[in-house]
Amino acid sequence: MKKITLILIVLLSLKTFGQDSSQVRSFGASPTDVATLSKFNVAIPSSGAIGTLPSTYRFDEECPPIINQCYIGSCVSEATTYGLCGILAKRQFGWNYYDGYNQQDLTHLYSPLFVHFYIKGCNYDCGKCGSNLGNAANFLMNFGAINLSMWNPNHCDRNACNYQPNMQPNPNNPSAYRLTSAKPLFLPGVRYNPNYKTNAIRYY
Repeated sequence: MKKITLILIVLLSLKTFGQDSSQVRSFGASPTDVATLSKFNVAIPSSGAIGTLPSTYRFDEECPPIINQCYIGSCVSEATTYGLCGILAKRQFGWNYYDGYNQQDLTHLYSPLFVHFYIKGCNYDCGKCGSNLGNAANFLMNFGAINLSMWNPNHCDRNACNYQPNMQPNPNNPSAYRLTSAKPLFLPGVRYNPNYKTNAIRYY
């Protein structure tokens, strides 16, 4: 049987987070500096604690509904806040992403642009203002994610990343969903090179 070497929660799948297919854009994700990475002690699990792979597994049913980030370089927040926190909360609380009328339940989905506003690396062109996993991990552990019913600007608004959220990050917010560890965000045993480069890609 194949061994599970990693339990990967972060989703950067093109099937989950889409952008305008007519545009060629760079990734919104930027490198995390070594000093920040050194704070996250993610141990490689022992072989006895890993388990075995099932013959089949449908992970898509656990994922939040597909979201389009359009022009915003918010892929890190889309993956960590909307994707990761959504999946973990669904598992923890057993709730659904849709209400009884088959409409998205915004109280069960988390706002990526709230987190992105506070961790992005600049304050001008939203298509060029990205972020990194280290800043996302720090924010989600210290302040947590708020749900979409609280902050949900239109992703296809070219200035959406610069709109001031209607609430401040609050470490004592009882409704925020916090990560207790950075482990779901970083692959065990993988060294993240702060000097890596990413080229522009076209989304299909």
